[in-house]
Amino acid sequence: MEGRGNVQTHQRSRRPRIRAAAAKRVIQQQLRDDGVRVGLVPAREINDKATEYLHDHPEVWREAMERARQMDDEEEAKKARRRKIREPMVTPDLPERNS
Repeated sequence: MEGRGNVQTHQRSRRPRIRAAAAKRVIQQQLRDDGVRVGLVPAREINDKATEYLHDHPEVWREAMERARQMDDEEEAKKARRRKIREPMVTPDLPERNS
């Protein structure tokens, strides 16, 4: 099919977002634990701290990669179920009406 990426391309594009989201959740929780209202912290500051956190904690990368693989497996299973050939629906013949 034209214009659609394969699963590997999709998987690679999803992984950075999952890693970033995981790191942002950790940073946001740290801020909450410190009594800071997360909504008042500029997004740029949270993103910068999340990037730094990712560099310092490689286990987050591994967890995110595993989560991306799980999501891809789930997506493939869903697609396989949709592709499964089903028996066509047959409606019973209705008797003709005499008006």
